[in-house]
Amino acid sequence: DAHIAYIFAISRPGTVMVTLHPLTMLGQSLSVANSVRKQRGLPEHENASFFEYRRETLGVSRRKGLSWAGERATTDDKRADDFVVHIYTRTEQSSCTPLFLCCNHKCQGSATPTVAYQIDTDNSEQLADECYYCRKKRVVTRPHRKKPSRFGYED
Repeated sequence: DAHIAYIFAISRPGTVMVTLHPLTMLGQSLSVANSVRKQRGLPEHENASFFEYRRETLGVSRRKGLSWAGERATTDDKRADDFVVHIYTRTEQSSCTPLFLCCNHKCQGSATPTVAYQIDTDNSEQLADECYYCRKKRVVTRPHRKKPSRFGYED
């Protein structure tokens, strides 16, 4: 996932990527990052994040229309037929380089963008997971895990 997320991050603005699983390494989408900034008294900004995200449920049955998609363990689950895709769109920013802004209102990085990737000592490139200025970890979304319940699984 980290390699796919990095390739998407360095793609041109307007690039659309569709995945079958969420790429949690990308962090917050532009709309979520701006919502957090607004809650913390910071202005919304085009450089808050380098992508937008949406989740779509396709009108295709997992069991009937897509044999390669696999079946769920419980066939009585209403969501067993849902086929979900995750759609990421690289947004326009003040630079072609992917950027993000820190959400810490006391940090210089809340107004000055951080490049969203870094080059390690072994010359490998990867997504940056912290603010360049305050070293605060960037908020990276965690994969959604289903909680076991008495009647199967629930969100």
